[in-house]
Amino acid sequence: EISDGCEPVAIISADKLRDYTEGPAETTKIASALMNTKTGQFLIAQEAWDCIWKELIEHKKGPRIMADRPGYDELYYGYNFSAEMLLGMIDELNRLITKYGSAEWNTKPTANRLVEILVEHLALIEAELEEVNTGARRLTKKDFLGPRERTKRRDLRSQEETDGESERKDHSKLFIGLEQKRFEIKRREMKQAASMRDKEGNSSEAMSDADFIKTLSNALSQIRTLEAAGGMDRETASDLAERVRMVAMDANVVSVKGSEEK
Repeated sequence: EISDGCEPVAIISADKLRDYTEGPAETTKIASALMNTKTGQFLIAQEAWDCIWKELIEHKKGPRIMADRPGYDELYYGYNFSAEMLLGMIDELNRLITKYGSAEWNTKPTANRLVEILVEHLALIEAELEEVNTGARRLTKKDFLGPRERTKRRDLRSQEETDGESERKDHSKLFIGLEQKRFEIKRREMKQAASMRDKEGNSSEAMSDADFIKTLSNALSQIRTLEAAGGMDRETASDLAERVRMVAMDANVVSVKGSEEK
């Protein structure tokens, strides 16, 4: 049976009950509420209330509670809420404070007690919000971020990846330009060297041809290395390799003509 209607007879704070300063007073509130019910006749003497609280909370005797779980402090204090989540809590707390602080309720001790506890929680959450907004409390992906904050972080990460890709592309353009210039110069130099060998007809021609082949081989190797490192795309690498082959063919034609003339 419900006496005096369905209405709370006392408001108890679990946080205060476990607090070493306010815990005994909160225990007295529980016992006083029970004293006025049918179970009041089974309560122990008031002189023992503080002793019971001390044994259970300070000395941790009796049944295990959530605070006895391994790693409880790390779990309880080791996560944060985003500004989005905290603002939602603040809105709800303000709604409850307004409701139970109104004229309809503020004549009831239980309502006044509830408002008192809610105001304390509101102050703590507003302080936490300030820490999040100023960066004093840094959020990680393991925290309670909320849908908007997660979307914001996902978009930011995507933008950073896009910017990084653009940087890599710009970087590759620089390398491509340098490589193209270098190979054009090499091509002219090799043509000139081939012409000089044809005119001079000296005995060092075979050695010069070997150096020429080695240079072409090194050029092709550098192109493939640059492509593998991501500094050049496949199409550009193929184009440069084709240029090197063209140089080789041109030089070979010059060499053959020189031999025929001799």
